[in-house]
Amino acid sequence: MDRTKRLDRARFLVQSMLLVGFVVVPLAVFLWVATPGFMGPQPWWEPYVPLVGIGGIVVGNVWLYRLARPRPEPEEALWRYRDQD
Repeated sequence: MDRTKRLDRARFLVQSMLLVGFVVVPLAVFLWVATPGFMGPQPWWEPYVPLVGIGGIVVGNVWLYRLARPRPEPEEALWRYRDQD
């Protein structure tokens, strides 16, 4: 498999993971709000537990977005430390 096919495959996988990540955030928020007893009395720390999970998803999406960009620095070589054939 040559380099172009590998990069195309990797880009497709990263973009599909990014799509899944963007679908998961609204789903997680919906499930958090739709839980039974959401508006009832809760300990002070309980509302923050789902926020930590949603925050992790958002950080992961930002990282995946960074990976999904085709050429973040166009003037730089993609494989800086790899031997050029």
